[in-house]
Amino acid sequence: MNWKTRLGEERHLNLCGSRPIPGGISSTTWAWYLRHEPARLHRADLVGHLNTFLHRQLTGARVIDPSNASFTGLYNTLKLDGWSSELCANLGVDTKLLPEVLEADRIGGVITPEAARRFGLRAGTPMMTGIMDGSAGMLLTGAKIGQLFNVVGSTDVLALCTDKPKPHPRLLTRALGVQGKWLQVSTLAAAGSAIYWARTQFFPEIAVKEFPALLHDLSSQGAAASESVRFEPYLAGERVNIDQRQGAFTGLTLATTRTHMLSAIIESLTHASAERLPLLAATGTKMLRTVAVSGGSDRLDQLMHRDWPGRWTYRAATDATMRGLGTLNPRNL
Repeated sequence: MNWKTRLGEERHLNLCGSRPIPGGISSTTWAWYLRHEPARLHRADLVGHLNTFLHRQLTGARVIDPSNASFTGLYNTLKLDGWSSELCANLGVDTKLLPEVLEADRIGGVITPEAARRFGLRAGTPMMTGIMDGSAGMLLTGAKIGQLFNVVGSTDVLALCTDKPKPHPRLLTRALGVQGKWLQVSTLAAAGSAIYWARTQFFPEIAVKEFPALLHDLSSQGAAASESVRFEPYLAGERVNIDQRQGAFTGLTLATTRTHMLSAIIESLTHASAERLPLLAATGTKMLRTVAVSGGSDRLDQLMHRDWPGRWTYRAATDATMRGLGTLNPRNL
């Protein structure tokens, strides 16, 4: 996918809000199929994401919401006005394969008699278009302009709700899915997964439930606990870089211990978490000082917020995706 020469990096960013990075938008997957499995695409009738698939199976409808459409890399995310003919032409996409874009709270279709029999549902039950999990979590917070929503887990996702999106090459800009709002997102692809990879590799004798005590002890000591060791936190790559980065330790000596290496991982992640705040602030949307936090098991959220500059209040948002979905009030077409 030679997107730099065919469309241009800046143009692509300002159309769909994100760069075409594998793991960030699905147009890269489409490009792969065009190159390696063109016959499969030739036989395809509809291409979309999970909510598109579920609607086709359950209602027969061909729909997708703006949050999922943003993730395709083919949608006019910055204008919320449909599929981009320019982005589609750049990739060679037949727009006949794309679903209709409806806001997440719209009724996309009703359960068909066949699906009712197959899945044990009631025929005629209306089904909303649906929405991305991160957007659902933001809805639970109230989706106020300036709200931060931080999902702390294997991957650490920090999203800012805005009504004035400002694309940045190091951020993902997504439609919220309803209300004509957007999310500007910064992701650490390997956060909790990096820490528990270290437990498996370096401290297998320590039980999972006992490991947090060691983490927080090292975190309280700061950089001094890692001695000269440094870590690049890219064990799962980076979602804003075409040339994928990899995790790496530097500063190792014969005196280096496994504790130094674990401490280096903690320091790199806490610093990377804090470095996202000025990046989000540069978009021009004033951030509210109360942060909604989902996940954070084993007090991982305390580690990730340790170096955040300024004063913040953190509010737990448990079961954010399911409860956020519950805030959607269905609307007819």
